[in-house]
Amino acid sequence: MNENMVALDYEKRIIKEAEQQLSSMTEAIATTLGNTTAELREQDEKRKEEHAAVVEDLEEIKAKTVDTWGYIDEKTSAIRERQDETLDHHENIIENLHRLNDTIGFIIKSIKDFEARFDVRLSWLASQFGGAENRLGCLTTCFGHFLFFVAMTMFVLFINGPTISRVFTLILVPFNAWVEIKLMAGMSYMTMTMLILAVVIGHYAFEITQKKADALKAGMNNLELGSTKNYIDSLPPPEPIGPCTPFRAGGGNFSYYNNSLQEPNLPRSSSWACEFNRSSTPNPSHAPHHSPSVTFNTAEADNAKRHLNLTAEQSTNTTISTTMMSTPSKRNLVTRRCGAQTKQGSACKRKVSRTAIACEQHRT
Repeated sequence: MNENMVALDYEKRIIKEAEQQLSSMTEAIATTLGNTTAELREQDEKRKEEHAAVVEDLEEIKAKTVDTWGYIDEKTSAIRERQDETLDHHENIIENLHRLNDTIGFIIKSIKDFEARFDVRLSWLASQFGGAENRLGCLTTCFGHFLFFVAMTMFVLFINGPTISRVFTLILVPFNAWVEIKLMAGMSYMTMTMLILAVVIGHYAFEITQKKADALKAGMNNLELGSTKNYIDSLPPPEPIGPCTPFRAGGGNFSYYNNSLQEPNLPRSSSWACEFNRSSTPNPSHAPHHSPSVTFNTAEADNAKRHLNLTAEQSTNTTISTTMMSTPSKRNLVTRRCGAQTKQGSACKRKVSRTAIACEQHRT
């Protein structure tokens, strides 16, 4: 019995231990199941969220796909329109190419006709210039002289050369070409250039010489005027006038006085002062008559001489200005030619009044 009781106690302990192990295992399984359930719930929520995100992405992709298809349709229609326009342009280009081909054919035909006519004319020119068979040399000579003529003409126009240089160039270059083709002994281009430059320089030198001659003539005229003024200055002072002294208008004793009267701008204090003193003082030469005597102031006489010199110079320098500023008469209103030099070297033929310096175009 004791052994059985010991065995039962042992079995009870074993059963308790087994129950404890079973309860611990059950708790562990329950905990594991709870954790697994929570994880499954979290995963389910995440899957739902991901599914919703995928659905949104699919909606966006669908919308973008629809937009893309619409854009593709628009571009396809635009490409078709462009293709139609390109076909029209190609047709127009083909038509223009046909016209261009016809035009080029016509130009080639015209060039051939011109070449044939030019050969005929060149043969005639060669026969006229001596029957030379070297057509290439004749053509080269004509072309070279033509280019030289054009270059020299542009040079003369650029420097605004005189008319004689232009006429000389127009005569010299064709004559030299004729001599070179006819006699095979013409001048070189450098020689012709030096001749034309010599003509231009000679013309300008002649103009400068003529201007100097005009200036010399003007100087001589000024010297003559100066000698006249010196002669006036060298005249003796007027004599006292007596009762029997004759009056000579414009000369003699009253020459300076008359000049002072003819110049209204002359101040009275600087002119020859004629003071008629009807005093009772007798004159030594004519005492009994008591005639009026004329007294002259020496300082005022010197001032009058200097004023006469100044007025003579002013009248010489201001002849043109006084003529221009005066009231125009019927003779001044008559028209005349302008006469200014134009760009071509000739004189301007526009009609202007005699009081005008030049026409409106050449006045500036």
